[in-house]
Amino acid sequence: MIFAKGENSIIYARNCRKLIFQVCSCGENTLSAVNQTFHHDVEVEQIKAATKQGFFMFFASFGFSIIFVFVLWDYVSHSSILLWLASLNIINLVRWRILQGFNSHTYANNLTNIQRVKLIMVVGAMIGGLCWGIASLLFVDAAQPYTLLIMSAAIFFVSAGATLSWFCFIPAAVAFIIPATGFLIVTCLLQGTKESVGLALIMVVSDFGGLFGCIKVGRIFNSALLLNFENVALRRESEEKSLLLETALENMGQGISMSDKDDRLRMWNNQFTELLGFVGTKVMIDIDLESVLK
Repeated sequence: MIFAKGENSIIYARNCRKLIFQVCSCGENTLSAVNQTFHHDVEVEQIKAATKQGFFMFFASFGFSIIFVFVLWDYVSHSSILLWLASLNIINLVRWRILQGFNSHTYANNLTNIQRVKLIMVVGAMIGGLCWGIASLLFVDAAQPYTLLIMSAAIFFVSAGATLSWFCFIPAAVAFIIPATGFLIVTCLLQGTKESVGLALIMVVSDFGGLFGCIKVGRIFNSALLLNFENVALRRESEEKSLLLETALENMGQGISMSDKDDRLRMWNNQFTELLGFVGTKVMIDIDLESVLK
């Protein structure tokens, strides 16, 4: 409803419709811009969630590798296993420090840096997987079935840990699991015994099962992130439209009010209350418009 003194109200009504159309168009443009950016925001959150696992992965891997060395100590070369232990944990420490730096700096939102961190995560995971894969070649002795049993259990647990840690960035999980289990599977197949071949098949099935579960959990996580950012985008759009509309109303020379289907006042500008004079002091949200205009 438009109130004016000494002016053509129809003309002002047309201007008002044009202005409101411009406000809505601006809001739609804002939403379009948000839609283009929240996919990037989702990707940033995915990488941040993955990199935050670095702290857990380093200390979990460190503790597990110590136990692994202790269990195999009497069956393998001491110098070889200590060199392997040092190499594995140095690699994991470097990975952790790099990922920690990504989370603690403001450049995390830069697309170029995100791609770089993705590459670092994949390469680091692959090197870590290679360390465990090489352990299969170094420490599995066909004459000592116990070493194959321990190696299989260790690879199974570290692969499961990688799956749980990298569920929000599947390429890193794949990059770790393939070399870690691949070397062990080849070692088992080369031994050629019924037991070793059966163990190799179990490892293959467990890898596919773990990756399938990882993908499912990752999709749920991604869907939750998308839903969250879509809600943020819609809220921003609504707030932007409301702000633009309020600004437009306040800068018009006519008194304007808006009411709902029950004729209760929902929005107005200062010019509206000024035109009403003393009655304008009674204007408040949800008041019956007819009672104000009497």
